[in-house]
Formats: sequence, C-alpha cells, structure tokens
Amino acid sequence: MTGALLERETEAMATYAPKVVLRGQRPTTAFYAFLRSYMDQELGGSITSLSAKLGLRYGVVSRWLEPIESKRTTPSPDACLLIAEKFGEDPISVFRMAGYLPEKVVIPPRPPWDDDLRELFRRGKRIARRADSEAVWELLRPAISRDIESWGQLVDDFQHIVERREVSRPDGST
Repeated sequence: MTGALLERETEAMATYAPKVVLRGQRPTTAFYAFLRSYMDQELGGSITSLSAKLGLRYGVVSRWLEPIESKRTTPSPDACLLIAEKFGEDPISVFRMAGYLPEKVVIPPRPPWDDDLRELFRRGKRIARRADSEAVWELLRPAISRDIESWGQLVDDFQHIVERREVSRPDGST
C-alpha cells in the first residue's frame, strides 16, 4: 500500500469510525496488552512517559490502561492514528485492536461444485431470457412437483423416526 493511499484510508477511518463504534464499546484486551507491553518495555512502565510520548494528557492515557476492564475507555480514532504513528505500527491493526474495525474475516474456500452450479445458473438465465414465461413454467412444473414430493417424503420419514424413538424409550419420557 503506498503512503498516499494509506494516508487517505486512515483519514477516512478517522472521519467515519466514530459512527460505526457502539456506545460503551471497550477496547479489546489485545489493545490493552499492546499498550501495556510497550509502556513496560520501552518506558519503564510509566503512564506519564507514555502520555508525554503521545503528547496527550495523563488522565486520557491512564483511562486506556485502567486495570479494571469495565472502567477502561476506548481511544479516539485520532488517538489511534497517533499511536500507530508514534509506535511505527500499521494503523489498521491499531484500529482493529481498539475495536473500531472488525477482526479479519476468513472466507471459506468455495466448494468444488460451486463453479458447475454457477455455470448452470448462467446457462439457465440465458435460455430463460429467450423463452416466454409459459415455456419456463412448462419445464419447471414437473421438477417443482418432484421436489415437493421429495420434501414431503423426507418429513414423513423424519416423523416416523421421531415417533419410533418416543415409543422405544424405556422410561417413557418424551
């Protein structure tokens, strides 16, 4: 990501992030651990030194590091950008730790039959565009009837299994 693009993205996050964060949201434990670790390793555990490095009031920084989790406050988006800049961190990671952005979403791989199914839908749409609605219904009615019958049979089988298990319980409980 180029510097200009990153700058525009982080400015946009700072502008719009407050609208997304729920009231009363607390920074994640990861954010607390990140700040606490930096403060302990680099600044001798001093909140005063950390607030001076960031150029912020002691009271603001101390609320981020409150030992009692329910009393901690979330740093503002501007403060997150400042933290990222001063600590040499990725602004997006800092926004995630502070709770302004969701954790990375893992998208599962597509199933192997997905491409085949997509192609069938594309073919069906191309054909349906050329056909009149009566021709489409003439084709679909038998398939829909079969599906309804199949689902009906499935529900009947399920009911039979449930009823058989209820009868076979030795204690008679349901």
